[in-house]
Amino acid sequence: MTDGPHGYHVVDEDSPVIMLTAKNARGWFSEEDGAEPIHQSTHLANQRSSLKENDIILSTRGTVGLCALVTSEVLPANIDQDVARIAPSKDCAFLPEFLLAYLNSTFGQDHIKRNSTGMVQQGLSLSKVRQIPIPQIGSDAQKAIASTVTKALELRREVKAKRAESEQTLLQALGLENWSPPEPLSYTRKASEVWEAGRLDAEYFPPIYDALFDKIRAGKFARLGDCLTEPLRRGISPDYDEDGEVLVINSQHVAKDQVILDGNRRAKHPALGVKGGVAASRNGLVRKGDVLMNSTGYITIGRCHCLLEDVTAVVDNHVAIIRPKAELDPVYLACFLNGLPGKLQTERGFTGSSGQIELRPDVIADYLVWVAPWETQMAIRDAVESSHAARATAAELLERAKRAVEIAIEQSEAAALAYLEG
Repeated sequence: MTDGPHGYHVVDEDSPVIMLTAKNARGWFSEEDGAEPIHQSTHLANQRSSLKENDIILSTRGTVGLCALVTSEVLPANIDQDVARIAPSKDCAFLPEFLLAYLNSTFGQDHIKRNSTGMVQQGLSLSKVRQIPIPQIGSDAQKAIASTVTKALELRREVKAKRAESEQTLLQALGLENWSPPEPLSYTRKASEVWEAGRLDAEYFPPIYDALFDKIRAGKFARLGDCLTEPLRRGISPDYDEDGEVLVINSQHVAKDQVILDGNRRAKHPALGVKGGVAASRNGLVRKGDVLMNSTGYITIGRCHCLLEDVTAVVDNHVAIIRPKAELDPVYLACFLNGLPGKLQTERGFTGSSGQIELRPDVIADYLVWVAPWETQMAIRDAVESSHAARATAAELLERAKRAVEIAIEQSEAAALAYLEG
């Protein structure tokens, strides 16, 4: 058992190795979204924290107790100093999937929380991780729990396959599937174009953007701001309250494949008071069908997804709210903005220096969007909704695995097996 390298690490955009942090341990299975690529020298110098399939990673600082199984999709990977690597040996009496379910159960989380220390920021030392007691559960119950976790993992993989299917449908329809964009060594622009754009940086004018816009303009297209039911805007600075009436969605919760609604902080309802006296029309409240887009942050900028759940929630001021008219299906629009056409426009449009970059609402409103034929939009929506349903089923299976561990401890292994078979 170990944690990751302490101190500075070199980011290398061309490296295949990624650095997993606490946020990549959210949700039972390791996720690569938002993970930075690191120089291979850092990876090679820290082989003790080099991850292998079926290792378990556990967050030990900040949000302590996030626990995930390492899957092949994220490898090669390493971890930072705020994550513990738990590597069950071949002759270990416990299956890694069972250990995962136990650590995520009420009993495992209770032990982790009770042994965490710190006032402002909680921390769990490696020595305390080593002392976590593991219940002696028989092989039959362990195998049944592990099988349930494995089924959930298969569904998670189906989620990714469906997401890839929706992206592929979009690229094929736009003629971008095997697109080779122009990459000349030099290019020129008229002074009038520069002044009209209000940008002097060369990164704004490469021919790749003209080529992209030509592809979009080949069909029906529109300016995004002209396709909205109300002006595009950001959220608010919420008044956080543990007993608050609404969930808070921030940039870390807006992923490419979902809007995370588990483990969010809460806030007072805007009608009961918002910092800065935000007007009712700008209260940050979101509703089912809104497209949420991250508008700040080097790693998360431009990432978006359609809110598919009917929840009472607000977004903070790092997330933009996009409400399209009927001609643009919101699920399709989120796929378009997450895909290559949206990604390139995000890279072109953000401003600021590293770590302080942002997408202004007026820039997002100027995005050029392809108003795809309705059958294309619905094909993409069907794939995304199928993915969403598979994710929900996976979540139910993981809850069952966790509950089975608890029943085995509270009652008996026979009761746990009956529960899983029921």
